[in-house]
Amino acid sequence: MADTIQLHFTPDGRDYSRVMRAHSLRTPALWLSLAGMVVVLLLFLWAFTSQSQQCLLLWLLVIGAPLIAALAVFLWQPYRMRRQVERDPSLRRETTMQFDDTQVVITTGTAESRLGWDAFRQVVETRADFLLCLSASKHMVRFVPKRAFDSPRKEQAFRRLVRAKLPAGRWM
Repeated sequence: MADTIQLHFTPDGRDYSRVMRAHSLRTPALWLSLAGMVVVLLLFLWAFTSQSQQCLLLWLLVIGAPLIAALAVFLWQPYRMRRQVERDPSLRRETTMQFDDTQVVITTGTAESRLGWDAFRQVVETRADFLLCLSASKHMVRFVPKRAFDSPRKEQAFRRLVRAKLPAGRWM
């Protein structure tokens, strides 16, 4: 049995908005929307160069929807999340996370969750965080900011534990 890895951190609005952006980037719908937006932009440029005002107006309307959706995902939703966290002190409570061979225990000031490793479908590493994606829903994640690790050794131990607990193909 491996040692327990215990982490302490207090999440803030920047953490939540950064995790929201990172998690959004993992959804295929977002990438399809972005690809569609590129195609529409190319068609818009073609219509603009053909100098047909009717085509230009149509493409302005068509390009507006994906552009607004992209702005919502990357700017507005993270901004709203950050504001929510600033207004709600319960979202900024000190958090303790313990990881061992059998479970993950997450404790805040008001609650404790005990999750077996089968509760997670994958762990995604970003520059600043580890996203623990829950099996129950592809939209649910728990996050561990890398600043919670007090040493590179502890971060490496965490990576090893996660790789051992999540089968090949579930670690990204």
